[in-house]
Amino acid sequence: MRAYRRATELEPGNATFWSSLGEAVVMASEHDTMPKEAAAAFDKAIRLDPRSRAPAISWRCARIWPRIMRGRPNPANVDGWIMLMRSRMTLGETAKASAAYKDAKAANPAQAARIGDEAQVLSVPGA
Repeated sequence: MRAYRRATELEPGNATFWSSLGEAVVMASEHDTMPKEAAAAFDKAIRLDPRSRAPAISWRCARIWPRIMRGRPNPANVDGWIMLMRSRMTLGETAKASAAYKDAKAANPAQAARIGDEAQVLSVPGA
């Protein structure tokens, strides 16, 4: 992890380094399935390159996130819904991404605009 932390310091705009740091933190954690540092690193990677199909971002993040969220995030966790939509789209599971989008809006009507904006960026069907 130290090497990935240093890499992100040296190249803070490198999405692959941020994604790799997030994965390393998740894999090193013995008790927390999504340490705050890992979630922040994944979020940074995706903010830097939201449509990337690079394996370091798309497959690592996409495969880890649905497993962590057990398929459905906490209904009030808007960031979790957005990560779930992103993961589903990256994996080509467009119907599941669309269902997550609808569920997220229903669970969080006050944040429906934000959820809709994020879904549009991700090209979620129905957004």
